[in-house]
Amino acid sequence: MDNTMMINLLSRAAVLLLLLPVHEYAHARVSYALGDPTAANDGRLDLNPLVHLDPVGSLLMLLVGIGWAKPVPVDPRYYKNPRRDMVITAMAGPFANLIMGFLFLILAQVSLGFWVRGYYNGANVDTLYYMVLILQTIASISVSLAVFNLLPVPPLDGSRLLEYLLPRRWLMTYYRYARAINTIFLFVLLFTDVFTNIIYYFTGYILDGMYAITAFIPELIV
Repeated sequence: MDNTMMINLLSRAAVLLLLLPVHEYAHARVSYALGDPTAANDGRLDLNPLVHLDPVGSLLMLLVGIGWAKPVPVDPRYYKNPRRDMVITAMAGPFANLIMGFLFLILAQVSLGFWVRGYYNGANVDTLYYMVLILQTIASISVSLAVFNLLPVPPLDGSRLLEYLLPRRWLMTYYRYARAINTIFLFVLLFTDVFTNIIYYFTGYILDGMYAITAFIPELIV
């Protein structure tokens, strides 16, 4: 197995075992905090990956790098303000992935500092070098997951925000065409670079900001 394949495989494993479960757990935890016990009753108020992962989505993630977890069930009838609280619950997942991306980038910067120090001291630091690459890759994927899920297309989390922002008189029209919108979105996503370019642009913009904030960390170690 070459190094690139190893980095990709370990990064995809991290998505399955950490990033997707944290995303779904955040939905469940926030929904529960807002008064909805549905996810908790379904056993989803847990960071155990096994309760969140979808078999087909997990297999595809390992094979081709694109996958999904089981959606967290919610019942807005338990919310005090259903429209607002649905948005809060939906935004919890992407927000959790942004936090995870930032934390992994901090770990990458710490590892980078130790790698640079070891390199200048003549030590064998190949392991640290690959650790930096893996941590940076996981951080990038985590931010990409957040950006992807914020796209205002059903059934992604961003569609909940769009529903909240739309005037009530437009909602029924939106719901009527939601399935068609979803089909068009999947077609464009699979066969064009439109959404891919959007995701890359915003992911890069966010990561640039995170790198700027954490740039001092390696210098503290070196």
